[in-house]
Amino acid sequence: SAALPATIARVADRGVVDGQYSPLLRDVARASPLFVRDCEQVLGALLATAARSQHRFAPMDAVQRQVLIELAAHYGCHAAVVGHESDQCCVVVSKRPTSRAPRVLLSAVVWPRVPASDKALSAILFYDLPGGVYLTKQLLSSLRNYANEFKLAWINDNHAMAIFSDRKRCAAALAELQQEETSAAAASDGRRPFKVRMYDDRVPGLYADGTGGVGV
Repeated sequence: SAALPATIARVADRGVVDGQYSPLLRDVARASPLFVRDCEQVLGALLATAARSQHRFAPMDAVQRQVLIELAAHYGCHAAVVGHESDQCCVVVSKRPTSRAPRVLLSAVVWPRVPASDKALSAILFYDLPGGVYLTKQLLSSLRNYANEFKLAWINDNHAMAIFSDRKRCAAALAELQQEETSAAAASDGRRPFKVRMYDDRVPGLYADGTGGVGV
């Protein structure tokens, strides 16, 4: 199985305070409320089913895996990453005798009311970043035409999110970044040191586990 990155392992192993969610969890939940609510439903169902000891989530990207592992800690569960290919890694969440749902759900903190799909925030994901937060100035510069319209949130050393409140402006910013990426690839100085895409709010098949839905 794949080892947990040190930053994730520290979160997963330490105690958490009920209802006190990290800025990372709050930021991602604002940009992807449907993903967070789906995870909460799966975790809640796992705790409510005595015959099940763990749940294997469908493959998801590195950012979503990190969020899920930190969220599982708020349920008192153990979470581990399994798999070898980065895009096929899964998170397996296991119950402990002391596992219980938090009194205040993350979704209730960030979205007191279920957001309509067109009201949720949108985010651009910067990935394959080579050197961590020292690139902050460069990322901000790449979105200089959208200053004060987004919040930059670092997920880990290789991923960051630009979270917009306006979905159309987010889409416009992404289009500009992708155009610049194409231009940079054609130029003699080569590609810039990061990639971009829209951050996905849902994971296809999130509820399906590797055991046909009965748990292991």
